[in-house]
Amino acid sequence: MVSKLVRDNLERRASRFNLVLDDVSITHVTFSPAFSEAVEAKQIAQQTAQRAAYLVDQALQEKQSIIVKAQGEARSAELIGEAVKQNKGSVGRSLWRGEGGGGAVDVGILDVCPQFPAAAQDGGRARDRDARVQLGKQAHARL
Repeated sequence: MVSKLVRDNLERRASRFNLVLDDVSITHVTFSPAFSEAVEAKQIAQQTAQRAAYLVDQALQEKQSIIVKAQGEARSAELIGEAVKQNKGSVGRSLWRGEGGGGAVDVGILDVCPQFPAAAQDGGRARDRDARVQLGKQAHARL
């Protein structure tokens, strides 16, 4: 586009002197500092816009991940609740023995299952207290 405009302009000017141009070749082009700065500013603006779009996409993916995780946890809670209702506490016993979910016990399940030992319901504090008392008696007996 630019070379065609230059060629047309040169041909028009050369024709006044009865010169015919066969070819026009542009070999060295320089731009003003203002133009160069404008091009650089445009590139920076494009990169900033791309970075912002990336951050938005990342936030949307994180949001979707949180939603999926929350839906899974809600469904898990529903299933545990239904199982506890249907089995009237036996789910809690199987979880306590590690048969249902890797040995983790939900405090709500402990409340539903009164047959758990007292040590399990108080988090093992009574057992720990008894062990300290026993150790104290042994140490006192050695003196």
